[in-house]
Amino acid sequence: MKLKDFYHLSVPGDGDCFFHSIASVLHFEKNPVLKHTKDPKKVKNIKFNLGKESKAIRRSVVDWLKNNLDYVVKGIGLTIRMEIEEVVQNEKNRVEGKDIDPNYTTIDEYINFMNKGGTYAGQIEIYAICELLQRNLRVFTSKNANDHNERLKNIGLGYELKDLSYSTLPSSKDIYLYHNFGKGVSDGKHHFEPLIPRKIIKIEISEEKKSTGGIRKVQKPTSPRKVQKPVKPIRRVQKPVKQTRRVQKPVKQVRRVQKPVKQVRRTQRSTPRRTQRSTPRRTQRSVPRRTQRSVPRRTQRSVPRRTQRSVPRRTRRKEVRRRITTRRKNKQLQK
Repeated sequence: MKLKDFYHLSVPGDGDCFFHSIASVLHFEKNPVLKHTKDPKKVKNIKFNLGKESKAIRRSVVDWLKNNLDYVVKGIGLTIRMEIEEVVQNEKNRVEGKDIDPNYTTIDEYINFMNKGGTYAGQIEIYAICELLQRNLRVFTSKNANDHNERLKNIGLGYELKDLSYSTLPSSKDIYLYHNFGKGVSDGKHHFEPLIPRKIIKIEISEEKKSTGGIRKVQKPTSPRKVQKPVKPIRRVQKPVKQTRRVQKPVKQVRRVQKPVKQVRRTQRSTPRRTQRSTPRRTQRSVPRRTQRSVPRRTQRSVPRRTQRSVPRRTRRKEVRRRITTRRKNKQLQK
């Protein structure tokens, strides 16, 4: 089992821690509701208010020890009387050689000592509470009480009247206590504390800052609240939007006039061109063109063109004009 399977509650460390733890377990079994803030870890800060119940449990335990001194403890074969005698002898050994008086020296003194408030209970009182309630009681411890994933270890304390299967642990029929052993532990921490199985408890979230273990706090009257005047809602009127119509311009339809196509009349020929020719062109030429020329063109020119122009062009033009004018004059004279 792990510590996260339980709600680890705190009780005052005034010497009555064992009876406070038993009273807390019995109280939450009848009222399985834990009121606390939104943080589940704050259930340990529940205010303890079960002092009367723990005193009644102490008285019932002392009365049972008086009437059952010959009760044989299951598993060890010793009686309650033998257990108390051993505790008395240990007390004498503790104060031997010291200037301290023992708290008890006989069985009756031990029972009267346990009837006082503030006296620590032990294994003998565990036998008595198990027989009174007819339930098993187991005591566990761990190295770190603040670590919820810490595995719990049995320290040898406790008493089992009925055999229960460990597969059903933690069981709602058993009583579970946490005992804090170790050196350097502050007052109020080296004591018994109740472990309540989570599966039997219902969580109720409280709006208060601190949990009070089911006790409702009386709230102080507060000053009257200022009533705010209702604010008139302002309606925003939207201006009408002018809708402008877009007039489409008429599109001019252009008619395309097809140009008349000139029809070319083909004259009918009596005979095709090819048949009109009696002989083919190639055969008409008896002599090839090259041979028809007796003298090549280049040889016909006795003088090259450039050399023929002995006179410049301007002078030639003047001569031509002069000739033309003389011809005109001659024609006029003849008339």
